[in-house]
Amino acid sequence: MPDFFIGAHAAVASYRLITRDDARYRTYFPKLDILAPGETDTPNTA
Repeated sequence: MPDFFIGAHAAVASYRLITRDDARYRTYFPKLDILAPGETDTPNTA
């Protein structure tokens, strides 16, 4: 449940989220700008 609140807050506030569990956040918040290990530093434009 805390992950959902964190993701929702980041999505509403247009924040960039750094996480190791990017699959969970991408499932529930597809437009959220996520930075995860192994990714480049480019924003999500989907």
